[in-house]
Amino acid sequence: MNIALREKYEKEGYLLGVPILTPEEVKHYGGVFERLDREVKQRITNQHLHDPELYALATRRSVLDLAELALGPDVILLSSGFFVKQPGSTHEFVAWHQDTMYWGLEPPLAATVWIGVLEVRECRRPAFGRQYPFAIVSR
Repeated sequence: MNIALREKYEKEGYLLGVPILTPEEVKHYGGVFERLDREVKQRITNQHLHDPELYALATRRSVLDLAELALGPDVILLSSGFFVKQPGSTHEFVAWHQDTMYWGLEPPLAATVWIGVLEVRECRRPAFGRQYPFAIVSR
């Protein structure tokens, strides 16, 4: 990871638009999501424990580099999931929050890497960065 990204992260507390997937990989992992959505029939959480393709995405070097940028070299994968809001949905509201409040970590240090694998068709307010592929890292 380059020094400029590290400095930006330290200054702002987050990074936007860090490319970690090629367009072909975005399409592939979008297909992984669609397959899991059909198979699991509920919220897709922690399927990296059961699905080798999802595990490969969550543990790929580019993702680990971003987590290590935020936390240092000693990281663990605590959770994975897909956060989907369907176009036109009005019942899928999530208020701003800090994940560490729910995870019971002590000290409360965590990083979240958001990876876009589906095209954004509708957005009520401007999205950060490009539509995909990108990562958002926040602490």
